[in-house]
Amino acid sequence: MSGLWTRGYFLRQASKVGPGTVAALSQLLDGKVIEAQGYRSCMNILDLGGRGSRVLLEQACRGLVDEDPHRQITYTAVKNRITALRASADARPTTTDGDILGGIVASPTVGAPGRRDTSRAHLAGAGAFSLDALRSAGDSTGGAR
Repeated sequence: MSGLWTRGYFLRQASKVGPGTVAALSQLLDGKVIEAQGYRSCMNILDLGGRGSRVLLEQACRGLVDEDPHRQITYTAVKNRITALRASADARPTTTDGDILGGIVASPTVGAPGRRDTSRAHLAGAGAFSLDALRSAGDSTGGAR
């Protein structure tokens, strides 16, 4: 009997990840007519937190629960949210007109959501790629026309 899955087992495992995950799994299990029908989904959701991605799992679960407290939580919804979080974290850095001061890129605020530290990157503004700028760069390097 000790090896069987129970609600308590999954909530204890979820508490190792964080409160958002506990809330998501509670919501998932509460949404099932027969609670045991949600055990496989709970196990699969907890498996998404493997290999060092517990932080992403917690963020995804917290986001789903906070977004709509009455929403049905599913494995697919959590997996898609984690994929979206990974994609936003891996997004290429961008600049805005406010970031460029006299051709020098100002370093972004550290820890700003959705921003990456590009202070050591060699970025140029849109003006560096204008036809006139490209022509003058060709003249200074001695390139043949």
